[in-house]
Amino acid sequence: TLRINKKKIIFILSLLLLVTSSCVIGFSTNSAKGQIVLPTTTSQDTTETTDTPVINNNLVTVESAREAGKKISAGDYHSLVLKNNGRVVAWGYDFDGQCTVPAEAWHNIIAVAAGGYHSLALKSDGTVIAWGKNEHGQCNIPVAALHNVTAITAGGSHSLALNSDGSVVAWGNNKNGQCDVPVEAQSDVVEITAGDSHSLALKSDGSVIAWGKNDCGQCNIPEFATSDVAAVSAGQDFSLAIKSDGSLIKWGGPKNLNYFDAEFKTKKNIVAISAGCDYFWALKSNSRIVTWGMDYFGQLGTNLNLDSYDIAAISAGFFHTVVLFSDGDVSVFGDNDVHQCTDEPRNLNINTTEAPTKITLTIGQNTATKNENLCTMDVKPYIDSNTGSIMIPLRFVCEALGAHIEWPSANSISIKDKQHKTIHFMLNSKQAYVDGGLVNFDYNTCRLQPGRTFVPLHFFSDNLRAKVEFNEITKEIMITRYN
Repeated sequence: TLRINKKKIIFILSLLLLVTSSCVIGFSTNSAKGQIVLPTTTSQDTTETTDTPVINNNLVTVESAREAGKKISAGDYHSLVLKNNGRVVAWGYDFDGQCTVPAEAWHNIIAVAAGGYHSLALKSDGTVIAWGKNEHGQCNIPVAALHNVTAITAGGSHSLALNSDGSVVAWGNNKNGQCDVPVEAQSDVVEITAGDSHSLALKSDGSVIAWGKNDCGQCNIPEFATSDVAAVSAGQDFSLAIKSDGSLIKWGGPKNLNYFDAEFKTKKNIVAISAGCDYFWALKSNSRIVTWGMDYFGQLGTNLNLDSYDIAAISAGFFHTVVLFSDGDVSVFGDNDVHQCTDEPRNLNINTTEAPTKITLTIGQNTATKNENLCTMDVKPYIDSNTGSIMIPLRFVCEALGAHIEWPSANSISIKDKQHKTIHFMLNSKQAYVDGGLVNFDYNTCRLQPGRTFVPLHFFSDNLRAKVEFNEITKEIMITRYN
């Protein structure tokens, strides 16, 4: 896969760098809340500096950081953000649908988790929603995780859920035993975290349980992490823990990269950690951050002046990082191979709320409403007599939803969604390219009807994240999308 190939390339690159140089070239930004600029030379390792005065009077705690951490999640090549109105925003690599948030995840979500190529969301009623790549069943939620779930986490191709009774449920790829939950993790668990192919659980007595792939010692829990642990985080092939005194412990990691063997027990006042691939972030109680590891693509935020901002939570992905600031703003930086950084919705703040776009049409009528405002169309929705499909005028609905539509040729159509999703297809075809990937439909994507392009109603739910409804009695069509 793309992830595995890149891992090999970066591994070779890192070995060369260790021999020939002490710096790497990575993407960076000139401001923590800014845009990506030209690559800059950054230090291979970043170390803790002297503390500056506390920026605000509200110190970050393990509990507050853990709660804020539920709002953001960086996967391998995509990102998830949970707004305070319970809606999930997703962007980045979407070939497997990991950024196509289903309608069930539009409301009442309390936590999100981004995995390798799949996504999870936890609802306020204790149910879990999963979408994206399902090659190993990582989106097939088991019965044991259908109710009373209090926490979720997503690994490379497996998923974990924590039930209200303190038991852990795991599903998905189990090639390395990452889903074989040990007996010790069947009760009294208070936190879970999934790495690429291993899993960690923190128990109420402060002990840590680890299982799964152990080729780099990521499951060999050191003596320092057998008790008095306050939080855990699983990375690509290493593990982290915070002690109750705010000190940090790391174990595992690439065998041939000895710069990972540094000692971190002397670092204090750490309240949150997030492990990525070959790097990690730690958040201190005064909202300052500590970074460590390789900075291939600027994922460590070097030169971003992060100490000028109050940080509430950080999530480390494969090679990109998502940051939540205390004012609710969200920023993303690092690897931008598949637009996991530049496709971030502009001015994203978890506190802002937007009214949904509501469109109402009626079969056989050329009048419609958008958010209760009357509109007149030059065509009418109809029901196809051969297939029974409800056919909708494409341009009117796309533009009403804020998407840009154009015709590159007489037989092809391109749609650019305002969340940067691109759909390209041909007339009377059952195939389309969504974000560059070929997708097969069970219907012709569109057809011409008196000089206008029509598509089946469910085209908008399949591709533009809209909820669609049809009243058989009144023949009224309702299309709703949360922006």
